[in-house]
Amino acid sequence: MTTWNVWTGRRSGAWWSHHGNAAASRRWVQNEAVFVQYLDAGIWHLAFYNDGKEKESVSLQHRHIGLYPRMPKKLPWQRECVSGVCHCFPGFHGMDCSKAACPVLCSGNGQYDKGSCICFSGWKGAECDVPVSQCIDPTCSNHGSCTEGSCVCSLGYKGDSCSEVDCLDPTCSNNGICVNGECHCKPGWGGPHCELPRAQCPDQCHGHGAFIPDTGLCSCDPNWMGPDCSVEVCSVDCGTHGVCMGGACRCEEGWTGPACDQRMCNPLCIKHGTCKDGKCECQAGWNGEHCTMGKEMVDPLTGAFEITVHSGR
Repeated sequence: MTTWNVWTGRRSGAWWSHHGNAAASRRWVQNEAVFVQYLDAGIWHLAFYNDGKEKESVSLQHRHIGLYPRMPKKLPWQRECVSGVCHCFPGFHGMDCSKAACPVLCSGNGQYDKGSCICFSGWKGAECDVPVSQCIDPTCSNHGSCTEGSCVCSLGYKGDSCSEVDCLDPTCSNNGICVNGECHCKPGWGGPHCELPRAQCPDQCHGHGAFIPDTGLCSCDPNWMGPDCSVEVCSVDCGTHGVCMGGACRCEEGWTGPACDQRMCNPLCIKHGTCKDGKCECQAGWNGEHCTMGKEMVDPLTGAFEITVHSGR
């Protein structure tokens, strides 16, 4: 761990005082002077820029006070694997998502604010480096075509860059839900797109019960009901974002919970927060959109910041 201070020459006495390494980019603002730091491939980069009208003199002091134990290079919460391809979470990039993304000044075409770029009119992309008339991925992941700045995806793919697998019929004939490119049908429906009514032969009881010849009725297995045992029973109503399968709700993408009624959060949230309806509520001492930023303390007399963050070094 290293402790360092940055001092600006403004009369108000603006100090930045930090303790610890940083695994991802951070940004602190004192009036119109901005300090940015990030860690990339074991190298700690520090940057200070002035958006104000007055000139600033800057000095840097630091001292080495120890090391945290080395952490694994490939952290599982930095990425997720989809169809054999790593999809990096915000703040990481590279083939295996092992590189921390450095902060950018939005290519001069936007305003850097709270960890991301807000692009000016006519520009788009994470770094505001793509004209709106162009697609962010000109190839549309080889699963679509670029038309007037937007990807028009081929059947079976979706997303801004056509990189996500979709069902050939995303509505599943309104008789099911699409999960990871596959239709999961409601009771009484079948087929690749849930377009076929299931057979209603009473002697089969849909494979979920036994036909009683004396009564002409089906005796259903546990978790099944109905005259032909075709209706699966879950302990809760799966609502509009899930279907009952195996006695439990199977949720569509982006939803979770026993009843598929809770929006999912970024996987980073579970380390220092609790996901509640798509928003991460942080534990004491943590903040940020995904509760990944350590406790920040400000000295009311000196204006000094003291921040402790862990890194892979």
